[in-house]
Amino acid sequence: MKVLILILVLQVFVLQEIQAQYISSGDNLQQKTITAIQNLAQILREVEDTLASTRNPSPAPGPGDGSELDVQERAGNLTEVLKELVEAVQNNTLSLNEANHKADDREEEEEMCEPPFSKHGSECFYVNKYRQVSWSEARKFCQSLQADLAQPRSVKKLRAMLLDKFPEDTYRFFWLGASEVSTDGNWMWLSKSPLSTREWARGQPNGGNENCVVLSRDEYPALHDSPCYNHATFICQKAMGIKEREEREVNPM
Repeated sequence: MKVLILILVLQVFVLQEIQAQYISSGDNLQQKTITAIQNLAQILREVEDTLASTRNPSPAPGPGDGSELDVQERAGNLTEVLKELVEAVQNNTLSLNEANHKADDREEEEEMCEPPFSKHGSECFYVNKYRQVSWSEARKFCQSLQADLAQPRSVKKLRAMLLDKFPEDTYRFFWLGASEVSTDGNWMWLSKSPLSTREWARGQPNGGNENCVVLSRDEYPALHDSPCYNHATFICQKAMGIKEREEREVNPM
């Protein structure tokens, strides 16, 4: 009987921890687990009462009043009930685990990028290296994919991705979603966030009729200004990966 009590106490502590861990799971399963724990606690009290009656037997024991035979019978009944409850709690715990894993799978699926976009960090990019077009044509193409020209959080990491995925690519420049919005050298991303001067390649921007931004895979810092009518390959970014530019580091790495 002492072994049963120890098992019961351990089950209660374990199940209470599981309940706290999966508090966000389904309400129905959660309520079943709570009920099972309460029932286990009630059985524990009954076992303690039974042991107390065996330690302090009455002078003339009889059926149902704490006799050895009655204690054994009650202990047997409690043992069976305990086994059933433990099994029920274990089944509900498995269900809670499954519900939690399904929630994780749904969250992971939501973070996946739809083809032809691929995930890089927490952003979705599509590198079109087969078609060279003007900046405006590149943007229209991205918009046809319900995306826009890329506005990466880190230009350095985007360039590293290009070098990693396309190490032998012959195309050097890629349009990005940034341009000069005024004649006084005010460069901005499409989100209206200013372009950091630290991201310009040496000697850039060099002025003239070069009002759009390309990323150079051959150097870092990697940004160049270029005439918007020039033809270049380009990078699109899915809307789910385009966040407010206030999240961009003021001084990118």
